[in-house]
Formats: sequence, structure tokens, C-alpha cells
Amino acid sequence: MNQETLDVIGRNHTPDDIRKAMYLARECGIDVINMDIIAGLPGENLDMFKYTVEEVEKLNPENTTVHTMSIKRSSRLNETLGDYELTDGDKVSKMVDFARETVMANGKNPYYLYRQKNMLGNLENVGYAKPGTESLYNIYIMEEVQSIISLGCGGVTKTVDRETDRIERIFNVKEPKDYIERIDEMLKRKDVLRTINKI
Repeated sequence: MNQETLDVIGRNHTPDDIRKAMYLARECGIDVINMDIIAGLPGENLDMFKYTVEEVEKLNPENTTVHTMSIKRSSRLNETLGDYELTDGDKVSKMVDFARETVMANGKNPYYLYRQKNMLGNLENVGYAKPGTESLYNIYIMEEVQSIISLGCGGVTKTVDRETDRIERIFNVKEPKDYIERIDEMLKRKDVLRTINKI
């Protein structure tokens, strides 16, 4: 919810765009919404992070996932890592503690946790939800017990073949124009689901 941070991480939206998207989703009748927060983004201090958490919670999402900054190998940030001072583990830990206290004070409980490589402070990602709004998708994607079909730009389908104990990922292109122009290809990539899931 800090424009300065959005600019640094290369996001092309504003905090007001986030608010508008939330209001639009509510107007469309979506009654369970997840919002993600990332602790330890480049250049953010504890006060900036607290502001983000408080602004997100004002929007009253049923689920809030608190991520700890992870440096992904293929990310733009990793390519320009020398340009940023990463947040130290103690500060990130304070951010995560603040987020936990705030979302739990709003009636949400932790329901799933997972770790990734290269996480600041050696912490984890935790999903919080109001009772009865836990996301089965979040649980299943982490447990890797069932295939998940993803639609839309940047989506990742995960296939789970229980007979062979094999997991594969099928990636959709990220750009909307490319996705629209290549929709037949995106659908064809998912044909493997017919053999794995006998559909």
C-alpha cells in the first residue's frame, strides 16, 4: 500500500487501484477474498509495513496471507540485487509478528504455512482466515495431493499423478495480449490432464 515500494518492485498499479479492485470484487458478489502481504520488501521499514497491513485489513478480506520476502532465481529483483539493501532478519521478524497480531485481532486464524528457498530471516509464509473461509486451493497446492487447473495470465497448473507419484507444472504466458492470442496453445498444454486424471 506504499506507492514508493510499488515503484521499486516494478508494479504498475497504485494503492488506490488495489482498493478499487477490492470494491469491484465485492460489487460482483465475491464473498471470500484473499489478500497477500509481503514482509521485507526492498526499502520498506517497519512503519511502512505496518501501514500496509492496516490498510489491507481496513478492506476486510476474509483471508490474509503474510509472505516473507523470498529472492526468486528468475526475478527482476534477483537480477538487480546489488541495487537494493535487503531487510535484515530481525526487522522482517518484527514485521511478521505485527501482521500476525493484527490479522488475528481481526478474527483470522492461521490455517496453512509453507516455506520457500531464500526467505529473509529464515521465516515462512502463513495464511490466515476467518472461520469457514479457509482456501482449499491454498491447502491443496501446498500439500500436492491433487491436480489444480489454473486459468488466466501467469497461471500455473499443477498436475499430480498419484499412480506414478509424479508432479508437473504447466505455465500460462504472463502477458494478457499473448494469452489471448495463444489461448488454443494454453488449452492444449492442459491435455495431459485427460490421461492423468482420466477425464
